[in-house]
Amino acid sequence: MTIATIREYDDPEKRVKLFSDRAEETFKAMSGRNLTFTQLRRFYNQILSYREQIGADKPYEELLPYIAMVKAKAEYAYKRDKINDGFKRFIQSNIDQLCDSRKVDDFFIFCSLFEAVVAYSKGNLSN
Repeated sequence: MTIATIREYDDPEKRVKLFSDRAEETFKAMSGRNLTFTQLRRFYNQILSYREQIGADKPYEELLPYIAMVKAKAEYAYKRDKINDGFKRFIQSNIDQLCDSRKVDDFFIFCSLFEAVVAYSKGNLSN
């Protein structure tokens, strides 16, 4: 199983399943050792805080460096055995694509994808 990324949204065939089947596959690929619901929510809440700032008219371009820093935080958590490799790859690959595209619409796609992954994790991860 592979980790879903925001680039799949560009393909009309894959778009239909990105927030359902692909999100579930992504959760399964990253579930397991060293991933708790608390850690997953910690990262998701940080992404949501950036979405709220964008909604409050903070320019996306100003937030992008901080969004990119989530990648470093994932690496740090991984080195401390707080998250596993699958979750680290999910964060890193999507953040890389956000930094490459620099489009706020891609950020909103990532928020929706992350939301779907969190939904599949509820009840399937320990706290």
